[in-house]
Amino acid sequence: MSRYLDRPDVTVVCVCPGHADAFAALGVQDSMVVRNAAPLSRVPATFPDLPDNDTLVVVLVGSLYPGRGVEALIEGASRARADGVPVMVEITGRGTKAYLDGLRALVARLAADEFVSFLGSAHPAEVPKRYARAHVGTALYEPVDLANDSLSNKIFETLAAGRPVLAGNMSENTRLLAEVPAGWTTEVTPEGLHGSLCRIWADIESVEPLARLALSACRGSLNWDHEVQPVIDDVIRAVVQRSKKDVSR
Repeated sequence: MSRYLDRPDVTVVCVCPGHADAFAALGVQDSMVVRNAAPLSRVPATFPDLPDNDTLVVVLVGSLYPGRGVEALIEGASRARADGVPVMVEITGRGTKAYLDGLRALVARLAADEFVSFLGSAHPAEVPKRYARAHVGTALYEPVDLANDSLSNKIFETLAAGRPVLAGNMSENTRLLAEVPAGWTTEVTPEGLHGSLCRIWADIESVEPLARLALSACRGSLNWDHEVQPVIDDVIRAVVQRSKKDVSR
């Protein structure tokens, strides 16, 4: 594979800059980064109104399984509530019965039924509405696997819905949110999320400007249409060049 990839006529398409660096270290001569951003057609044309600022609503959307920070979010929210933060957590997604039973047992043990809701699964078309119910979306993959630091589409789903994101503090997430400062990174632990939720609540008025920035970025260049265009252009150039060679023969 390495011998094939280091050919000058091979371009490797990566989902984040860190992967391009890794391929370069393997000898790849040409790589392109195409981030897994939402298509422009899924980005709302108008800003979806935020919930009232009397409660901090946080959502987690996606498949539910160990390593997604679900337990850490529930425990962090419970600690924040104990410190007077009126946080509500809404969880959308499917998981195995055993895993969901474990999450519900955690909620019962923490007496968190009043502020943690399991909304079940959602059709893809309904996903933006789940984010729009909240102030903040999440992308809380834990550093238990190298693949978890690969710019989860949950970051892009959140931003494309016009909401700031609270993401795990792995390197690719940090790099993206330095480029598009429409959210925060956090240690994906109960302690880390407790602190992050308290800080967001203390500056709740900043959520709307961040949400508008997220939507503006996704309507501008942070969308799939813009990300994939260089690859399309590269393919077209390659086809044209091959056609010219065929004609010259």
